[in-house]
Amino acid sequence: MRQAWLSLAPSCLTSLLWPNIHVFLRTIGWQKQFGPLGSEWLPGDNAALDNLSDKLGKSKSWTEGCLLVGLDFGCLLLIVSILFIISLIVNVVTNPLAALKAILSYLGSFLWGS
Repeated sequence: MRQAWLSLAPSCLTSLLWPNIHVFLRTIGWQKQFGPLGSEWLPGDNAALDNLSDKLGKSKSWTEGCLLVGLDFGCLLLIVSILFIISLIVNVVTNPLAALKAILSYLGSFLWGS
């Protein structure tokens, strides 16, 4: 999973799927196969990892979890923005006079406050 985080920019955020799958599979009961969030950044085997994660608390898990939620929310906003722009373009292409009238009406109300 560490490689998925390191390759977010070159993969245009498509490697964000793996951390989400990781969290989902761990949540539904595969704790032995998938370690806690942030565990891949700690050195050592599983016994040392459990001991070290107890000492560090949940800070790495919280940090990676918050980063994952933030990136997921950002991707959602990006997708909604792209769909909005596409629908705006389709609306302007299919009905250009109504779009021009709406733009002029908006500009008139903005400039003259009516």
